[in-house]
Amino acid sequence: MWTKRLVVGPLLACLGGGLLVLSFPPFAWGFFAWIALVPLMAAMNGRSPWASLGLAYLAGLAFVVGSFYWIWWVPGYNLLDEALLAFYLALYLAVWGLGVTWLRRRAALPLAVVAPALWVTLEYVRSNLSFLSLPWMLLGHTQYLSLSLIQIASITGAYGLTYLIVLVNAAIAQWVLHVGQRSALAGRSAALARPPIGVLITAALLLVATWLYGLSVTGESAREDRIAVALVQTGFPRDRKWDPAARRSIIERQEELTRSAAAKAPQLIVWPETAVPGDVEHHAPLRQRIAQAARDAKTPLLVGSSEFAKFTDRRLVDRKYNSVYLFLPTGDIAGQYRKIALVPFGEFVPDIFSWVNKVTKEVGDFEPGTRVVVFSNKVGAFICYESVFPDEVRQFANRGAQVLVNISNDGWYGDSGAYAQHLKQARMRAIENSRWLLRDTNTGVTASIDPYGRVITTAPRKMRVVLQAPYALSDATTFYTRHGDWFAYLCAIISLGALLTRLPFRTRTKR
Repeated sequence: MWTKRLVVGPLLACLGGGLLVLSFPPFAWGFFAWIALVPLMAAMNGRSPWASLGLAYLAGLAFVVGSFYWIWWVPGYNLLDEALLAFYLALYLAVWGLGVTWLRRRAALPLAVVAPALWVTLEYVRSNLSFLSLPWMLLGHTQYLSLSLIQIASITGAYGLTYLIVLVNAAIAQWVLHVGQRSALAGRSAALARPPIGVLITAALLLVATWLYGLSVTGESAREDRIAVALVQTGFPRDRKWDPAARRSIIERQEELTRSAAAKAPQLIVWPETAVPGDVEHHAPLRQRIAQAARDAKTPLLVGSSEFAKFTDRRLVDRKYNSVYLFLPTGDIAGQYRKIALVPFGEFVPDIFSWVNKVTKEVGDFEPGTRVVVFSNKVGAFICYESVFPDEVRQFANRGAQVLVNISNDGWYGDSGAYAQHLKQARMRAIENSRWLLRDTNTGVTASIDPYGRVITTAPRKMRVVLQAPYALSDATTFYTRHGDWFAYLCAIISLGALLTRLPFRTRTKR
């Protein structure tokens, strides 16, 4: 019997992790997410909290290694870096397994009550834990192809869909365990627990209600004046992007693409992240050249650029920023935004991890920006990795941005599934804030996304092209835009409440 538990449990845990991998891009078989946790929950049933921690950790390792395999495409990464990432991210699933089993034992709470709230709580912690924050691949993101279901994100964020997925998994797991118990006790007089009919009905009703809500929202007739935007995709190879000898050809290519874009009279032209391989603000020749491109196009030009700012504090200090600038048709700079959420171990290395390799040698050490900026044309522009942070992106809409722009360069990930994973998360940001989202990449997926998360038009990857795309302005705000991660807070309160009520507090008694 003990041999069976040592073999079957780990196999079920790995199966669960594998099904999670299949739920995300590049496979994108989102229907697997609704049953992916059932094998793990079945394996944890009847186990001690520490045994459940081990099984859940194993499932987490299988999921992280299978989903973040693209790290091998990133220059400068090695086996140690991927191992550290896997060991860290798998901890969240391990804590979930430990917490679910412990709370079920101490509080005798049903799986469907404990599991969803705790999962959402841990996803929120993972998404907001200082420099270790990584909201990449939240469970709710697996349903990005289910247009009606994902509309709930405009109320709860992606966390609401995560909760629903885990609830359905828990309801199915409780039913499977009940059937298994019934089969094991067939012919005996032992009493059986009631079948989880109530849980199944509740999960089904919530699922149907979520689908109907999304159906009603997407069925609304859109009354908006479409505007034309030109998204410039340069298609420059990653290994040449930071070559000083290639700077002139990079600028010339983008000038050529901008001239062709201007011929169709768009109301905005966008260049991708660090489209200018230099400092467009403080390097006068570069600034004059980009300003002339805006004047020739007679169109506002949104440009990604590095920035080397000098500050005097007893000595001269250089600070490097990843920035985006808005050039007016007059050639003047109308505004600047500095990237706030930097990539750990890519754009900076935390001091306590200074011994870990940077993701790339080319990037160097960036400083984070400190404020959200909405440009004068009502554009809220954020940079690359920032698109995975829902609470940060909603700040742009809260501060008056009527269209969102995400400039990026997914060339670091090669032909792996990372570029598709990145795109689906940007689609969630459009839904959460009911905004058009324009995504412009050097090489990745350049696209126009409507407020329902639909990709309206897209450019072929790795090609030098200008995508003429539609968008519209909107000043309406969603419940999520106004109130943020309230649903995640609610789940955290439920989880903490269940924990505190069952902790073994001791009080002194008077003699």
